[in-house]
Amino acid sequence: MSPLALVVAYLGIAIILVRGPLLFAPEATVDRFQRWFFPSDARFRLVGVGMLFTLAAPLVLAARLTPPAHPDVVLLETLGWVVAAGGASVILFPKPLRGFIEGILTGAPPSVLQVLGAVNLAFGLFLVWLAFTVL
Repeated sequence: MSPLALVVAYLGIAIILVRGPLLFAPEATVDRFQRWFFPSDARFRLVGVGMLFTLAAPLVLAARLTPPAHPDVVLLETLGWVVAAGGASVILFPKPLRGFIEGILTGAPPSVLQVLGAVNLAFGLFLVWLAFTVL
């Protein structure tokens, strides 16, 4: 397996583990997110740092290590840079982003959160399939 395939499988599993519980227990998952990630700006900045080091950096570095002949390399490196931009914006602007995300999570009905969990579960499974089949 190439380094890029390993990182994409890791990313898919991470998405399934973090956002998949929204499908089965939306209220408990939102409560957990609020206790762990949103109690202060400093804790929310740590989420941005985690996004940079555990999601964006492996994608970008693995894409750079993979030969550029594969057509998915550019797409996955772009995904890494998008995640890096998201992590940097969380670090730089924690207050407005925290309020925005908390507003969405607390204002959405459980059925919408379950749909969001299903979409994230499908995307994570797609990434795992991509890693083991295509890459």
